Amino acid sequence: MGKYNSSIYRVRPLMKIVEADYQAFLKLLSLVEIDILSTPNVFRYDGENCTEMQLKPTKTHLKSLIDYLAEKTPFKGSIKGQDRKNLFYGTSTERKQACQKAKAELENNYDKLTAADRPWYMFE
Repeated sequence: MGKYNSSIYRVRPLMKIVEADYQAFLKLLSLVEIDILSTPNVFRYDGENCTEMQLKPTKTHLKSLIDYLAEKTPFKGSIKGQDRKNLFYGTSTERKQACQKAKAELENNYDKLTAADRPWYMFE
């Protein structure tokens, strides 16, 4: 937070605009193409302290990220955990298997996850 606190410089001004003229805000949003399925479905703003609330990504968004990683050219770099390594830069077969495993675990565990959890198949 501190000097570059996005709550002060981004969230507070946006919330003031929304509170002042919600219809104008909706008109502004209509000018931008946003995939509703991949955006958080809850926004929180406490108004007074202007603190950010961490939100859990939607299941659809997480599945999209997993699919994207399984199809892209393997990444290079340091990644912890064998499942995540397979998903990021395994062979084509390892990546597809890791993708299937990630989506199965996501399906089974999503309702138990909190915004602070970071299992191997959950990305920011």
